[in-house]
Amino acid sequence: MEDGIVYLEHGTLNRLQEAAIMSERLFRRLMDRSRSWIPAPTQSADKALYRLIKLTAFDEEKVIRLVDMPFMETIEFTEGEFIRLVYDLALTDPDAAGRILSHPLIEGGLTDEVSAHALILYLEEIAPRAATAIKGLPWVADGITYSLSTSVVIEGTEAEKVWTLVRLGEGSEELILELVSKPWIRDGISNLGEYSTVIVLDVILDYDREAAVRMLMLPIMDTYNRDMASALQRLESARWESRDAFDRELENIVASAGN
Repeated sequence: MEDGIVYLEHGTLNRLQEAAIMSERLFRRLMDRSRSWIPAPTQSADKALYRLIKLTAFDEEKVIRLVDMPFMETIEFTEGEFIRLVYDLALTDPDAAGRILSHPLIEGGLTDEVSAHALILYLEEIAPRAATAIKGLPWVADGITYSLSTSVVIEGTEAEKVWTLVRLGEGSEELILELVSKPWIRDGISNLGEYSTVIVLDVILDYDREAAVRMLMLPIMDTYNRDMASALQRLESARWESRDAFDRELENIVASAGN
């Protein structure tokens, strides 16, 4: 405030005014100078702030405890996504959102090391079989790593891979149950090509759920190779041309796979 209000700070002021009206306790926590993300410097932080304020209408006490956790000293992708998921769930099932916020994993303080597990908690509420399938993957069951070694920076951390699988499970329980049976998923999505392929599958699922599931059932999806990756890329690209182009490409892939 003292050095002048820039564009992004106007939005934060509006959010803080709303917080003061909704929950004085939350407002005082947010005004703590240790909250480096106030004023909200990014869209992710701004949306997280908005959702935290709205969540106080469901359970102020749990939101206050959440804000007080060490992992909330900054708002980055994982923190923002966790808050988004809890907020979205609260709109349709407040009891489910309350169960997540009361879970021992959260009660003990959500740290970066367990944040991916918190995303699975959300999936358990809306797609329990998908959540169980993801937890059963060997590389998830033995602990989700957050290492930032050179190779992991290229391939993505296990936490990032779990987040992508949670998104897939949220979109289609049928798809994730089939996907986690693939050897190239079970051994850790161990290279950049495999990870990129899962992301493309996520894009296709968002565009056409039935097409994504149909693709995953094809024999070419059982083993990761260039032909499989290329087929998915062609289908993903075709959606930009037209709906007809997408449907034609899907049928061409299915025909060439012998199905």
